[in-house]
Amino acid sequence: RGRWPRCEVLANCAVVASGAPLPPSLKAEFDALAIEPAADGADGVLAAVVEAKAGAELYKDLPKMLDAREALMRPGATLLVRQRSHPTARCLLVRSKPRIEYVFGC
Repeated sequence: RGRWPRCEVLANCAVVASGAPLPPSLKAEFDALAIEPAADGADGVLAAVVEAKAGAELYKDLPKMLDAREALMRPGATLLVRQRSHPTARCLLVRSKPRIEYVFGC
């Protein structure tokens, strides 16, 4: 939380809809999303995607993460995101490509 002071951090998220169909092989689940406030009717603006990995898992995950960012998180995109612990989906805007941040040793 200290890394994104203006953001709300949503844990255990999945993109359930975007402007295009989600291919089954595309990474759509993320450990956390950092969301900035939005003033234009959306639930937030996607600022960063956070993944927790240990060891060599990073090397398997990073290409998938880059593919997901390119396919889903283009500037101007709208994503419908659901947390595992909450039944209600949230509408997030992508104004610029979000940062990808990895937390190691988790």
